[in-house]
Amino acid sequence: MVFKYLLRFDDIAPNMNWRLFYKIKDLLIQYKIKPILGVIPNNKDKELKKFPLCRSNFFSEIKKLKSLGWTIAMHGYEHLYFENKIKDYLSMKVKSEFVGESFEDQNLKIKKGISILKKNNLNTDIFFAPNHSFDITTIDCLKLNNFKYIVDGYGFAPFSDRGIRFIPQMFNRPRKYPFGLHTFVFHVNEFSDENYLEFERFIVDNHKFIIDFNRALKFKNSQALKFLGLIIKYLLIFKRKIQNFLNLF
Repeated sequence: MVFKYLLRFDDIAPNMNWRLFYKIKDLLIQYKIKPILGVIPNNKDKELKKFPLCRSNFFSEIKKLKSLGWTIAMHGYEHLYFENKIKDYLSMKVKSEFVGESFEDQNLKIKKGISILKKNNLNTDIFFAPNHSFDITTIDCLKLNNFKYIVDGYGFAPFSDRGIRFIPQMFNRPRKYPFGLHTFVFHVNEFSDENYLEFERFIVDNHKFIIDFNRALKFKNSQALKFLGLIIKYLLIFKRKIQNFLNLF
């Protein structure tokens, strides 16, 4: 079977671990890899704000990467979570910026995020939510605001649901898989120097299998991949239920 990898970077904001981000940037440019950057339009996350502020203009830095062919996505709005006991689109009950909020409130957040990105010439029709948490209302708001893609969900190939095209994302740690499209998520702010070396080794060994967003959209689905994706979906949901149950004790 054919397999490919896609790289997704979350929590791209003015406050970030810029030292390691620039090392990652140079490495990816060296191997001609074009990842997806999840830009937080108006970061208000206190934990993220503890990281160093970009020394130059943040949006200018991101536009330079866009000019290299890197894909820009909107990663929520303010990256602020609240407690949530409602199942989201991925059947999880986790802290969320969107789940359970009214259509009006979610739509306003998305509109404000779009406005900030457009003001800085970073138009996009790609979205992924903080903490992977969104609901049907989020999807409806995204469609209303001309978003076409969400980089999240269960599966081994792109699929469509409720008028949105999904690029699935199931596993965070980069590993070799023998089939399917795999989107790996990275948080630069959580990187140590040791993590960087592990990331570097993965890139050196697997750069020929890493594709960009546009090529990922063309990855072919099949009945076998759909069946395997369904199995993995319910296994992951079951695993999360067990973890939530254990967290009660």
